[in-house]
Amino acid sequence: TGLVRRFHQSPALPLRYIPKPCPREPTNHIKDEITYLWVLTVELYCMMSSSLKKPPKIENVTLWNGVQMPQIAVGTAFFDPKGLHSTGKRYFALLPERAYRSVTLAIDAGIRHIDTAYVYRTHEAIRAVLGGMFASGELTREDVFITSKIFHGDKGIGPKGTALMIDDLSPEEVEKEVTRHFEKSLIELGVGYVDLMLLHWPAQFNSKDALNPQRRLAAWRVLESMYEKGWTRAIGVSNFSEIHLARLMEDGAKVKPMVNQIEASVYNQFDKIIQYCEENDIIIEAYSPLGNGATNM
Repeated sequence: TGLVRRFHQSPALPLRYIPKPCPREPTNHIKDEITYLWVLTVELYCMMSSSLKKPPKIENVTLWNGVQMPQIAVGTAFFDPKGLHSTGKRYFALLPERAYRSVTLAIDAGIRHIDTAYVYRTHEAIRAVLGGMFASGELTREDVFITSKIFHGDKGIGPKGTALMIDDLSPEEVEKEVTRHFEKSLIELGVGYVDLMLLHWPAQFNSKDALNPQRRLAAWRVLESMYEKGWTRAIGVSNFSEIHLARLMEDGAKVKPMVNQIEASVYNQFDKIIQYCEENDIIIEAYSPLGNGATNM
């Protein structure tokens, strides 16, 4: 248990960055009894293990369906907050090309859990890295744990089609699009199944649309169907509040989420979400666990 997960900068590796320090003060308590999934950016972890002859063993956490999930993962959402090309022109987008090196370093450091998402556009880079290792016999599919995410509202961070205009979709259209994104994720990753698939967001950003509960249930039913077919070993959600989770079950979800990935750090504590997940045997997975790169941690 603990809160260490994602670092945004290693002085020796200039590809990463440190966003502006978080203005919030740390809370006075950390729930040590919570089992967090450690999502640790690869560069710092590699420095931690580089002096060792053998990388330290990474413990697993057990999901309620019995699936064993490694507690440290390499994240693959890469941004440049300065947003400047060498030409000086501004841009704001994900940088999936950075996944090739990061995932390779992660595997070399002993990390076997890779966290990605359809909107990150890092599936194919992960496929290239893992494919070579599968071909050489260095790894097998069973050696790695792959988490991906679908159902992300359009925020202008990638090419058209990588996210959804959720408020414009009926529940029936949501089912169709989420199914398409799930199947395309498998194709891009070059695997027959993922180990964990999450709904990336509960709705379009800041949406108050009355159809949101129906859209969430439609998207969740796609994950339930894929879980039944064995195309994913576990299913869960991301950025869901305790209200979203309770409503999903009330509206007719047949399979309870196994994971809820939320932002969690000493700067940002969601006690009600954590309490609900504890009480309902849902694992909390933390992203931005060091205050989103805050330097005064």
